[in-house]
Amino acid sequence: MKDEKIKTLTKMAVLTALTAVLTLIIRIPTPTGGNINLGDVVIFISSFLLGGSRGGLVGGIGSATADLLGGSSNFVIATLIIKFLEGFIVGQLFNLFKKQNTIAIILSASAGAFIMVLGYFIFEYFFFGIGTAISVVLPNIMQGIVCVILVVILQSIFIKK
Repeated sequence: MKDEKIKTLTKMAVLTALTAVLTLIIRIPTPTGGNINLGDVVIFISSFLLGGSRGGLVGGIGSATADLLGGSSNFVIATLIIKFLEGFIVGQLFNLFKKQNTIAIILSASAGAFIMVLGYFIFEYFFFGIGTAISVVLPNIMQGIVCVILVVILQSIFIKK
């Protein structure tokens, strides 16, 4: 039992670090000053493998760390909350499916991407105004779509069905 907890904690640590790295390293700047990154790919896979709570922790901590290290400290708390919810929802939905197949992966990851888009829209609206909030929707949708597609491509490597 203790060995299993250590293995799970180790997986979470590695996936958290990988989330931060993919968020920081692979960044496509957007006109709004944000960026499109691939951190959500790791959040989705973590949530499929480890469940909603653990996937949420991986996503929240990894992405918030990337914001802190990448010069976006004003987003750290929002990112922690939004990415936790994203990972949590993905893992919870995925585990509800009787058959954990490609359709389950697409629907769960898409729900997570929706949470990300909505979460940042709400945050931007309250802190920067409606114009800024609207301007981040399209780049966030693009990030969500790219990450869902990549997860579908990578699923056979990481996700046991």
